[in-house]
Amino acid sequence: MPTALEEKRPSAPAVAKHRAGFGRRLLISAIRLAVITLLAAMIGGGWYLAKKGFGREWRRRVVEELHKRGVEVSIGRLTLNPFRGLVAKDVRVFDYKNR
Repeated sequence: MPTALEEKRPSAPAVAKHRAGFGRRLLISAIRLAVITLLAAMIGGGWYLAKKGFGREWRRRVVEELHKRGVEVSIGRLTLNPFRGLVAKDVRVFDYKNR
Protein backbone atom coordinates (compact mmCIF):
# COMPACT_ATOMS: atom_id res chain seq x y z
CA MET A 1 0.00 0.00 0.00
CA PRO A 2 1.33 3.40 -0.88
CA THR A 3 1.64 5.88 1.91
CA ALA A 4 0.60 9.46 1.40
CA LEU A 5 3.46 11.81 1.83
CA GLU A 6 2.77 15.36 2.78
CA GLU A 7 5.20 18.10 2.25
CA LYS A 8 6.33 19.69 5.44
CA ARG A 9 5.81 23.39 5.47
CA PRO A 10 8.30 25.50 7.35
CA SER A 11 6.69 26.66 10.55
CA ALA A 12 7.11 30.10 12.05
CA PRO A 13 9.57 30.31 14.88
CA ALA A 14 8.13 29.71 18.34
CA VAL A 15 9.19 33.20 19.41
CA ALA A 16 6.98 34.86 16.78
CA LYS A 17 3.97 32.85 17.91
CA HIS A 18 4.66 33.77 21.50
CA ARG A 19 4.88 37.48 20.69
CA ALA A 20 1.62 37.44 18.76
CA GLY A 21 -0.06 35.62 21.64
CA PHE A 22 1.38 38.05 24.17
CA GLY A 23 0.11 41.06 22.21
CA ARG A 24 -3.34 39.58 21.94
CA ARG A 25 -3.44 38.70 25.65
CA LEU A 26 -2.28 42.22 26.47
CA LEU A 27 -5.05 43.73 24.34
CA ILE A 28 -7.70 41.51 25.92
CA SER A 29 -6.43 42.36 29.40
CA ALA A 30 -6.55 46.09 28.58
CA ILE A 31 -10.13 45.78 27.32
CA ARG A 32 -11.16 43.87 30.44
CA LEU A 33 -9.54 46.49 32.66
CA ALA A 34 -11.35 49.27 30.78
CA VAL A 35 -14.72 47.51 31.14
CA ILE A 36 -14.19 46.86 34.85
CA THR A 37 -13.11 50.46 35.41
CA LEU A 38 -16.15 51.75 33.52
CA LEU A 39 -18.51 49.56 35.56
CA ALA A 40 -16.87 50.64 38.82
CA ALA A 41 -17.18 54.31 37.81
CA MET A 42 -20.87 53.88 36.95
CA ILE A 43 -21.61 52.09 40.22
CA GLY A 44 -19.63 54.65 42.22
CA GLY A 45 -21.33 57.55 40.45
CA GLY A 46 -24.75 56.05 41.04
CA TRP A 47 -23.98 55.53 44.71
CA TYR A 48 -22.74 59.12 45.05
CA LEU A 49 -25.86 60.54 43.39
CA ALA A 50 -28.10 58.35 45.53
CA LYS A 51 -26.42 59.23 48.83
CA LYS A 52 -24.99 62.72 48.41
CA GLY A 53 -27.28 64.05 45.71
CA PHE A 54 -26.92 66.52 42.89
CA GLY A 55 -25.19 69.81 43.44
CA ARG A 56 -26.55 73.30 43.85
CA GLU A 57 -26.55 73.93 40.07
CA TRP A 58 -28.95 71.04 39.39
CA ARG A 59 -31.28 72.09 42.21
CA ARG A 60 -31.30 75.63 40.80
CA ARG A 61 -32.24 74.31 37.34
CA VAL A 62 -35.18 72.34 38.74
CA VAL A 63 -36.36 75.39 40.72
CA GLU A 64 -36.11 77.55 37.57
CA GLU A 65 -38.15 75.08 35.53
CA LEU A 66 -40.86 75.00 38.20
CA HIS A 67 -40.75 78.81 38.44
CA LYS A 68 -41.42 79.03 34.67
CA ARG A 69 -44.56 76.98 35.25
CA GLY A 70 -45.80 79.23 38.08
CA VAL A 71 -44.65 77.22 41.13
CA GLU A 72 -42.23 78.66 43.68
CA VAL A 73 -40.31 75.94 45.54
CA SER A 74 -37.23 75.45 47.67
CA ILE A 75 -35.41 72.11 47.36
CA GLY A 76 -33.02 71.00 50.09
CA ARG A 77 -31.66 67.89 48.40
CA LEU A 78 -32.01 66.29 44.99
CA THR A 79 -31.03 62.61 44.73
CA LEU A 80 -31.25 59.85 42.15
CA ASN A 81 -33.00 56.64 43.18
CA PRO A 82 -32.68 53.69 40.78
CA PHE A 83 -36.29 52.62 41.40
CA ARG A 84 -38.07 55.93 42.04
CA GLY A 85 -36.06 58.16 39.71
CA LEU A 86 -35.19 61.76 40.58
CA VAL A 87 -36.21 62.44 44.21
CA ALA A 88 -36.42 65.88 45.81
CA LYS A 89 -36.11 66.01 49.60
CA ASP A 90 -36.84 68.85 52.03
CA VAL A 91 -39.15 70.54 49.53
CA ARG A 92 -41.05 73.68 50.51
CA VAL A 93 -43.73 75.10 48.21
CA PHE A 94 -44.49 78.82 48.45
CA ASP A 95 -47.22 81.09 47.21
CA TYR A 96 -46.04 82.49 43.88
CA LYS A 97 -46.97 86.11 44.68
CA ASN A 98 -46.11 86.32 48.42
CA ARG A 99 -43.44 83.64 48.67
